[in-house]
Amino acid sequence: MVVGRLGPDGWFEFPILNFLSASVVASKWAEPFGRVTLEAHAGGAALISSGTGGLSEISGDAALYLEAVTGPVIASALCQLAGCPPGLPKIG
Repeated sequence: MVVGRLGPDGWFEFPILNFLSASVVASKWAEPFGRVTLEAHAGGAALISSGTGGLSEISGDAALYLEAVTGPVIASALCQLAGCPPGLPKIG
């Protein structure tokens, strides 16, 4: 599934990012520059980030940072943003 296109300036654009409520950038790699992070902020999405490399420099205090890049930690962060009620059944 392709969710982007090549823009007039030659950069690949992801217009779907303008419609997201939240974005998760859970990179284990020390990202030198997180373009997806920047585009999620520009689109007004709440951001959950691993904060690796330059990701924390781009987001500053405008992201919810993960303690670890694992499924349960990411699920917990998503629930925190979505306001899940306490006591939901745990997965796994």
